[in-house]
Amino acid sequence: MTDTVDDQYEPNGPEASTKEKKRRGRPKNENYLSFEEAREFVRSELLPSRGKFFEWWDRNKPKAIPRFPYRVYQEWISWNDFLGTNNKFNEKSGTKWRSLEEATLWVHSLKLGSYNEWMDYCRNTELPEDIPARPELIYDGWRSWNHWLGNRPNEAIEAKIEAQKVQIFYIIHEPGTPENVFTFGVEPMGVTALKQRWEQEQFNVIRLFWHDPMRYAVVKQIIDMNSTPYMGYDKQRIVPNVWEIIWHLQTQLEMIHRL
Repeated sequence: MTDTVDDQYEPNGPEASTKEKKRRGRPKNENYLSFEEAREFVRSELLPSRGKFFEWWDRNKPKAIPRFPYRVYQEWISWNDFLGTNNKFNEKSGTKWRSLEEATLWVHSLKLGSYNEWMDYCRNTELPEDIPARPELIYDGWRSWNHWLGNRPNEAIEAKIEAQKVQIFYIIHEPGTPENVFTFGVEPMGVTALKQRWEQEQFNVIRLFWHDPMRYAVVKQIIDMNSTPYMGYDKQRIVPNVWEIIWHLQTQLEMIHRL
């Protein structure tokens, strides 16, 4: 959504012109909440930025909240103050949200039953920084709250099938193991979960592939034919030539970028 000139302009304290200060002030509209009430309500909506406020307003058209609150309220301070955020230039810039499939898979693990339960959870619990509290304003592929929460059997099954697309088959070398020993496995929660493990364990990523459950039997056969278990642990394998295994896997799976 592209902000208009009015959307982009925000008067702030001493930088606001005298003309703007005189112009600003609540019009005679009995529907509008007081500044304190409006700010409290908007903060409860967990909107991440000024731009998302306008998207939210256009979708809901709340009669009690003005579309341009900085024009209305003499008490106005800033967008960060109004939204309860701490964003540079009043926008949540630099945030790379988790993919919709990965985020949905994570949310399903919470087993929340409704939109209200989700909002209560977000207000009282610190979300991972890459999980949005208002996903319907973030994702172009947004479906529904039932799909996001997985609170109905059909949506839960459908989301689980879609989540298979984010599963990763990985080949890594873990610290403290011999140079010819590699760990093979599947990360069902996707790239983000594997990256979180990497940040803690600092293993060396050799190759990542998109996991295809339909081809896992072939993948397992390739691993078994070209390696042997290390110390009796099937996921850690002694490998004469790891690049030979990778070559065979590339004929079966789609390779993805490293972390």
